[in-house]
This record gives sequence, C-alpha cells and structure tokens, in this order.
Amino acid sequence: MNNYLSRFKGTIIAFVVFILLLGSLFLLETEKPADIEAEKVFPGLKPEEIDSIQIVYPESEILLQREENGWSLATGSGRYKADSGVVQNLIEDVTGMEVEKNLSGDNIDLGEYGFVNSEAEFTVTTPDSDYPVIIGNGSPVGTGTYLYDLGDGRILIVKDHYLWAFLDKEPFDFREKKLVDLPHGKVNRAQIKVGDFSIELRKEKDRWVAADIPEPGAVDQKKIYDLITTYSELEAGGFENDNPEGLDAYGLDAPTAEIGLYTDGQASVISFGKRKDEDDYYIKVSSDNSIYSVSKDYFKKLPRNIDQIRD
Repeated sequence: MNNYLSRFKGTIIAFVVFILLLGSLFLLETEKPADIEAEKVFPGLKPEEIDSIQIVYPESEILLQREENGWSLATGSGRYKADSGVVQNLIEDVTGMEVEKNLSGDNIDLGEYGFVNSEAEFTVTTPDSDYPVIIGNGSPVGTGTYLYDLGDGRILIVKDHYLWAFLDKEPFDFREKKLVDLPHGKVNRAQIKVGDFSIELRKEKDRWVAADIPEPGAVDQKKIYDLITTYSELEAGGFENDNPEGLDAYGLDAPTAEIGLYTDGQASVISFGKRKDEDDYYIKVSSDNSIYSVSKDYFKKLPRNIDQIRD
C-alpha cells in the first residue's frame, strides 16, 4: 500500500494544489465588488419628460412631437401621425445610451470624426432642457460610433446600436403605417366587391353568414376570420400622394375592388385601384384622401366568387 501511495505521491500533491488554487480563484471572484454601472450619455434624461425629437439629415428634416393622443410627425410636406413604436425605440435608445469612451480634449479636429459632414444630427427637448448631438463616423476599432454632445462639448464613443434608429432614415420610416385600426372581434359586417362579384357578410351569434349562402355552416369561418383580421389591421407599404389632384391616375376613380368593414360605431372602406408595379396596388381608405400602396397579397386575399368562401 505504501509503495502504491509513493508511486502516485506527486500526482496527488499536484491535484491538491490545483483544488486549492481553484478554491482561491472562486473566493476572489465572489468577493469582487459589483460592476460599476456604465455612465449614461444623458443621465438626467427621463423618457416621460421628452416633448420632441428633431432629426436633421443632409437633405431632409423631421420633427417628432408629443401630442395629447400620441406622437405627430412634421416634415416639409405636412404634419402626420407618427408611428408610436418607432418613436418609443428612439426614446429608449437616447435615454439608455452609455458612454464607451470620452475623447474630449484640446485641439479636436471635428472633421476627423465625421462631425463636419454628418449623416445625421438630432436634438431631444424636454420642458427644461435641450440635448443636441451630432452623429459622426464609426470608430475604426470596435463597434462604436463617434458622438458630439454639443450641450457639454464632449466627443464620445457609444455603441452602434444606440444610433441605428436615427441613421439612413426617411420621413416615411417615422410615419404611422397602420391605415385601419378596428378591433377585429367587434367587426360584425363586411361588404366585398371584386369586379362583378359582390357579397355581404354578417356576424350572427358569433358565426359569419352570407345572404347568398343561407346555411350558417356553409361559410368558411376560418377564411372569413382571417380576412377580417387582415384588413382590420391594414398597413401601408408606401405613401404615394397626400394631396392628389384626382384619382384617375391611380385607377381609384373606378376601383377594381373594395372591402368595407363595420362595427356598431366605426366603419372603414378600402378601395383598390390599378397596380403600381408587379408587387403592389394603389389603394385609398375612406378615412382620408391620401393615396397609399400595399402588397398584392392583400388583393389576393379577397374572394372573387362564392365558392372561395364556402366551407
């Protein structure tokens, strides 16, 4: 037995030393102080205090303003409803933005960091303060971007992802794309017309029925449900003309198809014009005079004969 232990004496000692070292490292790690919280670019800025965000690009300028019922978007062509989800992303990025490195100092060449010919600059406004910044070039090392904090005169490096929502954008990107916002569960009537085919659908006792198909079970409930859900949440693919002089240029003077959705207190009628291209159709909704475009997939969902909605 002694001979056996002596043969592996070195191995046993090495193993014990390894265990002791591993335990020491574990204790050191557990005794380390908590990581110091990263410095925020705007530590005093609170999301609920932001009243407006102005973004300036080389060829355009937009202003997002908080209104009583949401956010508005002002551009050179007018004022529109803004996409609240997009605005919320901007606010989260600005208030959560962290300083990766502070490069402030004397004799700073602003052109070197891309601030002279910037791709974008923005100003966040609260009732008490303005927070103006210029977005510069990407840092040649790492995944950071140069940021010029004009308020405090600092040149910082921040992570790229905080600025993605500001860069390479057009006014369209900040505009509300939802054209119809009806609670699909409350839609109780629909009128559809495609070419020479037309039909009226009504909801009775939680089931859809059609005048030309008297038996309630004869209507494909899933198809109708999918159709109502799709159109009650219709979104624009493009904003074509907010002040059209006429509808004939878009084929909307004599629509190729229409679908109307009705609740007890709301109504929305969507009209399809001619095709914009191979992928999209021109459309108009009853709530305003603007011309939009949507994917041809919306058009393809409309039934063209009675057999397409039979169970």
